[in-house]
Amino acid sequence: MAVRERLKTSVRLKKMGISDNENCQICAQHIENTAHLFFGCEFSDRCIRQVAAWLGIGWNARNLPQTCGWIRSRYRGSRFRRQVVMAAIAATIYLIWCNRNKAFWENIVNSVDSTLKHIKFIVKK
Repeated sequence: MAVRERLKTSVRLKKMGISDNENCQICAQHIENTAHLFFGCEFSDRCIRQVAAWLGIGWNARNLPQTCGWIRSRYRGSRFRRQVVMAAIAATIYLIWCNRNKAFWENIVNSVDSTLKHIKFIVKK
């Protein structure tokens, strides 16, 4: 859903007439679309940078299709390492979305550190 930009972001909810607020639920500073939520928001940027540092990779993509394409075609690690990187990316995107939903429904945003711990737990599992 995220790769196809089909998540119900605030911009999409506003277009559907469900919400009147199109600001990012996490940072409340920019319009919340898929590009901002996963790559432009300070929260997601910090999460991505810390996951990349943990994995020892350079991860500077601007969107999800570009990130997935980089891993499939250009990443020069073993098959196992590539699967770990894909799992880490999937977990990161999933937990950013979970934090966004928690912010939307409960007005709570987990810290980057707790989100990173959860990502590491998921990937190691």
